[in-house]
Amino acid sequence: MPLPANKLREENLGYTLAEIMAVIVILGVLAALALPNYTIQVKKVKNQEARQVLLALYDAQKDYERENPGQYADTIKNLDIEIEGLKNFEEPGIFNAQVLGCDGRPYLASMKALDGNYILYVLEDNATIVCTDDSEDCSAPLCTQMGFKEF
Repeated sequence: MPLPANKLREENLGYTLAEIMAVIVILGVLAALALPNYTIQVKKVKNQEARQVLLALYDAQKDYERENPGQYADTIKNLDIEIEGLKNFEEPGIFNAQVLGCDGRPYLASMKALDGNYILYVLEDNATIVCTDDSEDCSAPLCTQMGFKEF
């Protein structure tokens, strides 16, 4: 026996508050799980800028050292390189194979992220790019999450 038209309309008026709240909670949990991974992926993309600049500085430093045996440039002006329009990092620092405090390996250039959370370095010996956070203890969980080797 078919239901009367007015009875049918009363039963199908929409979703209950409990159903709507359940959907909102599920979406919130999914967003909370996805956001940290998304943030790390964004930082990885931004780090490509620094990687390219640091590797170019490494090559320029090695060229300088071939022309001036035993010495590296201590300013960008001494290198035959121009760096323009950095979006995610401060201007790079150039070093005459200074030693980093964490493990004593010499590096040639560094770049600090504009958000101030970490610093990338290019090592003298093999152009490896390594990372430290901007603290005194040299722990770098953010660096390892982004795929960098720690000092």
